[in-house]
Amino acid sequence: VVGIFTNALLLYCIRRHTRKSLGAYKQLLTVFASVDLFLTILHLTMDPRNGCEDGPYLLTLIVFDVVIVISFSMAATLCSLTLIHIRATSKLSLTKKSIELRLLASVSAQTLVPFLFVYIPYFCCLNLPYLSLPVGLLADHCMLLISCFPVWDAVVVLVLMTDYRRAIISSFSRKFMVIDVRPSETATSFYFTAA
Repeated sequence: VVGIFTNALLLYCIRRHTRKSLGAYKQLLTVFASVDLFLTILHLTMDPRNGCEDGPYLLTLIVFDVVIVISFSMAATLCSLTLIHIRATSKLSLTKKSIELRLLASVSAQTLVPFLFVYIPYFCCLNLPYLSLPVGLLADHCMLLISCFPVWDAVVVLVLMTDYRRAIISSFSRKFMVIDVRPSETATSFYFTAA
């Protein structure tokens, strides 16, 4: 339920509160939030443990390890190169550099969320038993961590993107704002209106 709420809120913020200067990043955020919403609904309606034993174990282990290593290496390389390019360029204004660095921080955080909640748990649960090492509590909580990642993915973007954070804060502050009306001002206002 929290995953559906946070990703629906993120999709609303993307649609209503994204600056035009973000360009294609708006579509990327929309795709991520839509996939996370889909995964949340999938976890809600299906038991993800069914079918985990299908296929040869060693092949699954090798493929998953290769995917983890390649994806993390590519993400780290692209993040480093982007950071170096943003800092080295003289063509961007300070404001534009600041926006680009904030976007890079947001994308980096979005990359770390599945790494922490999906890749590491799966990596440990698949590799440690094969190496005769204990998995411990991680095996019991692996599915919970995987189910939580769409929630945290949306929360990270909602917190790191200033426009989205401000939109949420302002909408909540409007709902809970107390209007202070003093009786003397109301009476004076009513007197002048009646006159």
